[in-house]
Amino acid sequence: ISLRFGIFKIPLNEIKKSQAKLVVVEIGAGKAVPSVRRKSESLADFFNGQLIRINRDAADIPNGIIGVEFQSTGLEAILSIL
Repeated sequence: ISLRFGIFKIPLNEIKKSQAKLVVVEIGAGKAVPSVRRKSESLADFFNGQLIRINRDAADIPNGIIGVEFQSTGLEAILSIL
């Protein structure tokens, strides 16, 4: 498994070895897109990181995943952070 950054592909284990602090920001992936939600949750869990989930209708984060839920549109959430 690897992450793609632009044209670069970096193995997840290499990132984990670096002990980088990971924050996954997910914007607009509702319950109709479970694959994106599961990937965000699994990445946050794998790295002991945090998940920021922004969704107007389904911002809930499952138990065991550390994160922040923003029940709003992506634009509203980003403007409230700035």
